[in-house]
Amino acid sequence: EEKSRSEMYDEALDDLSKKFYMLDPLFFGDMKFLICYAAAEWKVGFYAIDGTSEAASKPSPLFSQIPIGKPLRLQPNSVIIFDYTSVTKEVSIKSLPYADDINSRIKFLSSMYACARGCLSLVQAEENSPTICYVEGSKVYQLKMKTRGKRASPENENQLQIMTKHVLVGLECLHKGGFVHRDIKLSNILYVIFDNPANSSYVLIDFEHGGKSGEKMTELLKCWDDGTLDRKKYTKMSDIYQLGKLLEEFLIMIKSEEGRDFIVKLKRKEMDASEALKHPWLINL
Repeated sequence: EEKSRSEMYDEALDDLSKKFYMLDPLFFGDMKFLICYAAAEWKVGFYAIDGTSEAASKPSPLFSQIPIGKPLRLQPNSVIIFDYTSVTKEVSIKSLPYADDINSRIKFLSSMYACARGCLSLVQAEENSPTICYVEGSKVYQLKMKTRGKRASPENENQLQIMTKHVLVGLECLHKGGFVHRDIKLSNILYVIFDNPANSSYVLIDFEHGGKSGEKMTELLKCWDDGTLDRKKYTKMSDIYQLGKLLEEFLIMIKSEEGRDFIVKLKRKEMDASEALKHPWLINL
């Protein structure tokens, strides 16, 4: 159900309930529930209606209402705006990592996002992005992304294997370009669903902490530990080590010996991204 103005959202939800609370088998067959949506300008919500009397007054929300085009503060010092075809990330200049020379940093990040172009396992930025712009009189870093998805949440070993393979494909691409991600964590991995489920993939996002392989680090991220750096430098193998640390969080769901051996080798930095993709735990995916 769609309405033209945001203040009519409740009305759209009411109309949705009235139309579909009775799932007449004459029209719907033996259908147990319907997935529906209510939209009013920038407000969009998805609901399940199961044909019970309770659904007439209150359809079951599938997840929180999506405020299309409205700024959301999902993490400190940054704003995320979801639009119909893109996602925009804005970060205040003073909060952008490694940006003592802002013009140099923007140029570097532009080259890193350009390196990722065409790799489905890496976030895809729009042309001529990132940039510096002014929002409400303040200077901000702005990145427009084509990639939209949900936070990764693998539920079993097979899903974890697929996620790991996609992340490694992304890292292989970055590493060949001489780049390192430096902030590998679950919140920086999205699951992107396409019309053809076979093309759905896990995507590594958020390059804002990225750099060139082998740079000496003076600022340390809180997710790093004593094994991350090599002689105080963050290298390609540091990314591999950090991926191993991430996978350790899922040890409870890894039942195979190959999976456990894979993590050990990552944390020992015995394989680069290309070699890891050929490990028995991933080779047959």
